[in-house]
Amino acid sequence: MAHYYVRNGYYYYQRRVPLDLRKFYSGANIKAALKTKDPAIAALFVAKLDRQYDAEFAQRRLNPEAEISQRDRELMAEHALKDISDVLGIDFKSGETETGFAYETTDEDGRPILEEVVGKLDVLTDYVIDKYGADTARMFILFKAPPEKDLEWDDADVEGQVRFLQRIWRLADAALERGLSLAEGAGSAAAVAEALASGAALSPADQELRRAVHTAIHEVTEDLDGDVQFNTAVSELMKLSNAMGTHLAGSADVFACEALRTLLILLAPFAPHMAEELWLKLGGRSTDDSLAQTSIHNQSWPQSDASALVRDTVPLVIQIKGKVRGNLEVPADADKATLEKLALESEIAAKWLEGKAPSRVIVVPGKLVNLVP
Repeated sequence: MAHYYVRNGYYYYQRRVPLDLRKFYSGANIKAALKTKDPAIAALFVAKLDRQYDAEFAQRRLNPEAEISQRDRELMAEHALKDISDVLGIDFKSGETETGFAYETTDEDGRPILEEVVGKLDVLTDYVIDKYGADTARMFILFKAPPEKDLEWDDADVEGQVRFLQRIWRLADAALERGLSLAEGAGSAAAVAEALASGAALSPADQELRRAVHTAIHEVTEDLDGDVQFNTAVSELMKLSNAMGTHLAGSADVFACEALRTLLILLAPFAPHMAEELWLKLGGRSTDDSLAQTSIHNQSWPQSDASALVRDTVPLVIQIKGKVRGNLEVPADADKATLEKLALESEIAAKWLEGKAPSRVIVVPGKLVNLVP
């Protein structure tokens, strides 16, 4: 099987040489590098080379004495690019872009030998946009690896981003079916402050949802400030969408709207088209706003509410005989003695200790209690 990955401005194709044919090649892998910034071109290049190498391997098996020179491989690459230009309906042009391709082989010590063959090609993104959509492509690129790391293109990971964005769309659809709207500032900081000031008790679903919302605000803001970490920011958005899937239906309207508003504003830098579409769909943007003054991209960045992050209880892991046997919800401010008492009195301890007193108890406040028989 072949795959490709990004390194130093090249999309590298890598194909494993079959065991029975390795005597004809200098290494276990064949690599080719396409100097382009367009993943669509790279994907097609890989597909074409794969088919051509299938033919080459078949030829080797039929005629082991056949000579296949480096120039033959260069011609393969030229034909692959020409076929790609035909598929995309574009032509080779000279001097317009910094695209070309190169072949990499290895010497006897396994060191790479890179021989570049220059060709010029118009770079279009229609292929990847048509297949996945611009927002999905952006989400994949930003989530797959930190900016300073190499990026390996993987269709399975792209599909993962498709599913994530579809999950957000379903959350919006469910909100509309429920009758929720973000019009007239619903779910804004002012609306939430007014609801909290009323003194009404928050349900467990409200508390969990607000905790997830304001954790996401805090984490995404940190990830985008200074040393940017787009991949972890997208991960926080995934966590928030999961929490909304669990708690949104059981939350009060004002907190459900706060979650929807926050999710879309945090999503906007990563998936700007979908965020704007859902913002309009949920009433955040006025349909007669021709100047897009109420666009999601003109909204203030949300501020984290520290009080929403405070937990009355925290999960406590119970370990017995070196293995996790369960969890307890315990007061967040419980001291070591209280945690030990709660652990020893739990059904978990009764089941696994079988009425015997532990020889040792190790307490790590806020994290775990380890009962050693």
